[in-house]
Amino acid sequence: MLTPKERILSIFRRKTPDRVPLGAYSFLLYRGSVEREIREKGCGIVHFERVYTTEVQNIEIGIKERWENGKKVTIRTYHTPVGNIYEKMKLGSGYHTQWIKEFMIKKPSDYRIVKYIAENTIYHKNYDYFTEVQENLGEDGILIANMDRTPLQRTLIELAGTERLCIDLYERADVV
Repeated sequence: MLTPKERILSIFRRKTPDRVPLGAYSFLLYRGSVEREIREKGCGIVHFERVYTTEVQNIEIGIKERWENGKKVTIRTYHTPVGNIYEKMKLGSGYHTQWIKEFMIKKPSDYRIVKYIAENTIYHKNYDYFTEVQENLGEDGILIANMDRTPLQRTLIELAGTERLCIDLYERADVV
C-alpha cells in the first residue's frame, strides 16, 4: 500500500497509484483531531514553503486595522527616505485570504518609492527550515518550494493593478 506522498508523486511521474490520491492544501485543513483523522484515512497534505526569508532595510512599516462598511481593513504604510506609500487590504470571507482594496502604487511617482523598497529588500536562504518542514511532513504529503512572483507579475497583481500599470506603461514608461 502506498503512502499519501507516494500516491501524489506517482501521478507527477505518470505512474498509476494503488488508488486515486486525495490531497488538501495544508492551509485549508482544520488542525487537531479532524486533521489527524482525515490524514489517517489517506488524505495527503500539499504544503507550500519558501526556501528564503526577506528582510527590508531602512524602511519603517506601520500597520493599522480599522472597520469600513462592516469589514476589517488593514492599512500597511511604508515610510522610506524617498517618500511614503500605503496599501489597504481586506480579509475575504471563505478562505480568509487578503484582498487588495487599494494598491500601493496610485500614481507614477509611487514607482520610485516601490523601487527603493525592492532595492532595500535582502533575501536570505532558508534551506534548513525547508528541510525541517519536509522531515516533519514525512510520508503524509508533499512539500512544494514557492517564491515571489516576477517583478512584472507582482506590479500587475499586487502593487499597481492592471489598469494603473497599463496606463503608466503607455503614458510614463520611463518611470515604470
